[in-house]
Amino acid sequence: MFSVAFRARAFKPVAARVLCVPRVYAVQVPRFYSDAAAASDAPNPLLTTLKTAMKENMKSGDKARVLVIKSLLSEITYAGKASNNSETPEMVLLKAIKKRKDASAAYKEGGRAELGEQEDKEIAIIESFLPRQLTPEEIDVVVESAVTRLGASSVKEMGKVMKAVEAEIAQGSATKQAISESIKKRLGAAK
Repeated sequence: MFSVAFRARAFKPVAARVLCVPRVYAVQVPRFYSDAAAASDAPNPLLTTLKTAMKENMKSGDKARVLVIKSLLSEITYAGKASNNSETPEMVLLKAIKKRKDASAAYKEGGRAELGEQEDKEIAIIESFLPRQLTPEEIDVVVESAVTRLGASSVKEMGKVMKAVEAEIAQGSATKQAISESIKKRLGAAK
């Protein structure tokens, strides 16, 4: 059937056979990035501040501060990987403060004042990274100017006013709850 020479060639061990595989050279494909993609890849200044603060505090040996900063960086990373990527680092820090305030109140109610004080210390550390918080009076001034500029007169226009106020106020300088309460008070729908 087959010649002896063919059988000798066909049934050689794999290591002995020389395979002729054409070489494939990597072709570099030019990548085109839009300006929007380049802008979104720019590091957030708050993130860089947190990372440098973590390095400095690790060098100085401030373990409590390092622990809080690591947890903040973890929360920011988790929020960035979540399905809706609309949260900014400032919003994550505000949520962390709210969570710790609730925990502090619960600890103090439960008779664990030392844990409540620990939470208060963590709140102070987090607040040191946020921009200065606006007072309710300052928020009222911004809301008043937005309402007069938009000509809003009812609660139905609260969304428009909210967008305008959020555009004027720096992120992280006021909570959405404080802004909405001010708008409701101004438009006559206070609780």
